Amino acid sequence: VGLPLNETTVAEQMKLANYSTAAVGKWHLGNRRVYLPGNRGFDYYLGIPYSDDMGRGYHSSCSGQKDDDYDETSAIGNDQYKWNCDHYAESGYVKSQECETTGDPDPAGQYLPLVYQEHNRTRVIEQPLDFTTLAKKYEAFATEFIERSKDGPFFLYVPFSHVHVTRPYNPHGNQYAGCAWQNTTTRGPFGDALAEADGIVGAISTKLKDLNLEENTLILFASDNGP
Repeated sequence: VGLPLNETTVAEQMKLANYSTAAVGKWHLGNRRVYLPGNRGFDYYLGIPYSDDMGRGYHSSCSGQKDDDYDETSAIGNDQYKWNCDHYAESGYVKSQECETTGDPDPAGQYLPLVYQEHNRTRVIEQPLDFTTLAKKYEAFATEFIERSKDGPFFLYVPFSHVHVTRPYNPHGNQYAGCAWQNTTTRGPFGDALAEADGIVGAISTKLKDLNLEENTLILFASDNGP
């Protein structure tokens, strides 16, 4: 299931005008190859192909080590792997049989992948992905794309993984932030996550300014049911 192939994306339209295109962050418009960004008009993509709560990640500590509570087998063979499958079945999006377990589920299906695409060539960078360094990778991808594309028209789509909840897979609650943003706000983990997302926006804006592109770039903000 994904965005119908007869729908035209903004990226596909931009390609008609010879724009370089990239997306970074949450996709959730279909995770099979035919629906991924590389097949929907994007030259480059880095991100999670669905919601944060549909798999398990881990938190590296600020020294770069995995947390002590990280357990590669803890999600295997339990009900967590079903994410919200039952609710989707009740709404008719999937068949109820698809939510049933028969033996051990596929281990690869339990862990969130960080997917990279370049001209529709796909590889998994991390699986399970590291929540602690995720935003840092997003920021680097976005600013490096702008740097490479500065001499021509470009379109960058940034659907944040922040601040979507990760429960029940996240051992530190339902939010996450990188080391530079942890415990920096009075709103706790949610505030830290929101501040980190704002930091990515700031990094993108700074890059445009540094390249003298700020006055020649249209920046649009949109939200569905987020904060």
